[in-house]
Amino acid sequence: MPIDLRTALLASVATFAAMAANAADFNIPGGDLKSALDSYSRQTGVSLLYSDQAIRGVRSQGVQGDIGADEALSRILTGTGFQIRRHEGSAITIVRGDTQSSENIANFQIAQAAPARSAV
Repeated sequence: MPIDLRTALLASVATFAAMAANAADFNIPGGDLKSALDSYSRQTGVSLLYSDQAIRGVRSQGVQGDIGADEALSRILTGTGFQIRRHEGSAITIVRGDTQSSENIANFQIAQAAPARSAV
């Protein structure tokens, strides 16, 4: 019996941890996109890669509420002209959301790799 109880407790803790990782009470005010992305990174522990130069002067509407981390990041980027690019592993790059081909986006990411900032 103790093994079953221990297994149940571990499963409950794992479920709770997964729920906590997926949803949070975000309170990121509108304003400078860099500040919003930095706040998101601090709140979620997710590292974002982006070019400081590319996002300079861009404003975000921010995000508020008890929502998932992916939805929060999407809301932060709404209306900014930027979008999320996910890579193998857990890397997330913020790139311009124009109609560039995949090849041009890849070249942009490579070209921006040196000045890109990891917000943590």
